[in-house]
Amino acid sequence: MDYSTGSIWYYKSRLTQVISILYQSWVWILLTTFALVTTWLVQNLEKDWSTSPQMSDHIPDYTLHHFQSVQMNEQGYLRSRLMAEKMVHYLQAKTELTTPAIVFYKHQQPIWEIQAERGEISNDDNEIWLLGQTHLRRYTLNQFKELEIITRDVRLQRDTQYAETALATQIISPYGKTHSVGMRVFIPQEKIELLSQVQGNYVLH
Repeated sequence: MDYSTGSIWYYKSRLTQVISILYQSWVWILLTTFALVTTWLVQNLEKDWSTSPQMSDHIPDYTLHHFQSVQMNEQGYLRSRLMAEKMVHYLQAKTELTTPAIVFYKHQQPIWEIQAERGEISNDDNEIWLLGQTHLRRYTLNQFKELEIITRDVRLQRDTQYAETALATQIISPYGKTHSVGMRVFIPQEKIELLSQVQGNYVLH
């Protein structure tokens, strides 16, 4: 009887040890699995955070339709007006414009107008790229169209009112047509520089 009781106690003890070992093993497996999953999540979160600024550069933060922006001179008079059918603003990249047009004023009268198929604005709003077919028109103070320039891909500095292109240019005036490759326009000085391959057809009055 004592032998039987001792055997039962022995097997219970061994069973308790086995259960304890199995329990410790499962706890170790669970802890190891938790650690691996946590490490994987942290690594993926770091990747997401590292790529999110680059991805956000290509996601617009706001869009405006029938956009307008004006600049005033020191006397408080209108200096320029920028308009576009649509403006899409990006946080770090250039702002995109659909069918942009900019008008420059002198003595509160429009003297130059530039229109393009599309455009981009730098982050400081000073440099404008007028892309695709671009028309520049110069007016007299009585609103008579003095000449028209047809070209493509014009870079414009808004503060100095300077425009340039390296592409083919056609100037149309009441006196004839002038063709060139490359052009610079200094709006305040009312000066146009034709850079190369200049040819003209003129009508004598």
